Amino acid sequence: HQSNPSAWSTSRTSSRLVATNASAPAERQRASARSCTAVSLLDAIGRSIVDTGTRLEAISEGERAEKVVFVIITDGQENASREFTHAKVMASIKHQSEKYAREFVFLGANQDAIQVGAAIGLKAGNSMTYAANAMGTADAFDSTSKNLVSMRCGVPSMLYSQYDRYSLPSSG
Repeated sequence: HQSNPSAWSTSRTSSRLVATNASAPAERQRASARSCTAVSLLDAIGRSIVDTGTRLEAISEGERAEKVVFVIITDGQENASREFTHAKVMASIKHQSEKYAREFVFLGANQDAIQVGAAIGLKAGNSMTYAANAMGTADAFDSTSKNLVSMRCGVPSMLYSQYDRYSLPSSG
């Protein structure tokens, strides 16, 4: 079963964690009208970047999150985006990373997440493949959570370690 990706942006404002999902109700309705295997991954990422930027612009600079991390999670491969292309998403990620020091992480189930992440401009260390089962998902989320905690304690990026990669159950 493949579903639409959840492109979540997570940020800290004061001591509050904020998470938003790019797959808004209108997108879910459009997606349900398409095949159940349609994945608008690029559209979800692109809209998440735009929506997060709009939300942050509306907040005074002193109240904005110090760090914004986009965690992109999917169990399907891009095959249905209509608004955003690989080049447009890659340019947006590059701009957000360079201008605003935003971090991007890609978790892909049962696929080469490093290759898919590279296609949108992510460093190999910021992408991880996981098994699309309860254990694989829990381990991937645990690794991501630990990386977020480390960032809050001063580690400069969300790079996954070799331990994270090899401790996850095989997807095959």
